[in-house]
Amino acid sequence: MLGKIFKIINSKKFKDTCNRKGITNRQMMLNSIKILFMSMYFNYTVSDVVNKLNRSAKLRKFAGFSKELPTTEQIYEFRSRYSAE
Repeated sequence: MLGKIFKIINSKKFKDTCNRKGITNRQMMLNSIKILFMSMYFNYTVSDVVNKLNRSAKLRKFAGFSKELPTTEQIYEFRSRYSAE
């Protein structure tokens, strides 16, 4: 199920929606959303998910992350800029 969610997040339609909503750093938004979904899905804290992603190349590949991941602080700071709408 999580793989299907990631396919939607990586879709052109989703990226176009981010652009229309005025999100300037789209890659950071995509990475943050993926990490937040993983956190909810596995019932882990965001910092635990980031740590597991940093340790596991296989997990990074599954989630579609590039080599560099945002830190926990970057995710929370970026998320605080936007409302749920």
